[in-house]
Amino acid sequence: MQETGCEMGSSAGPPELSVLIPTYNRAEYPGCINYVKKPFTYDEFCYSCEMQGRSRYLFSKLHPDPLIRRFCMVEDAERKWRSIQKQLDERILRVRELEALLLSEGGSIKDDGGLRGLFNLYGWTFNALKIKGYFEARRDAGEAMQEAENGNQEQRHN
Repeated sequence: MQETGCEMGSSAGPPELSVLIPTYNRAEYPGCINYVKKPFTYDEFCYSCEMQGRSRYLFSKLHPDPLIRRFCMVEDAERKWRSIQKQLDERILRVRELEALLLSEGGSIKDDGGLRGLFNLYGWTFNALKIKGYFEARRDAGEAMQEAENGNQEQRHN
């Protein structure tokens, strides 16, 4: 099995988590999947999502094309970050609670929508962490503060 152009898949211990990343060469390698053998924790994947957000910032700066900006989900990142940052720590904590409950009860969760609720929280936190990583990379580059100051000045003049 060739790795180039394949979807990347990974699987972790309980609860099982599969991640598939779309490929650009799907027609060339139909049905090709590469599995990562090393399991990873929720915290490790969260870190990976933050780093992906940082990478998206750099990629969008290298290629400012609107299509790339949409791919990187960088449009309106500051507003998105403001709307999710207060909920992020709480939701990460809830994931940890549900995972602990799942492990302690032998694989069943009976509250908060069960396993579907946990998977929804996974998706929400992973996307939020990508936005966080993007925004932190912008902040580190000094852009976010500059834009915030410009926005505040515009509001004062209106």
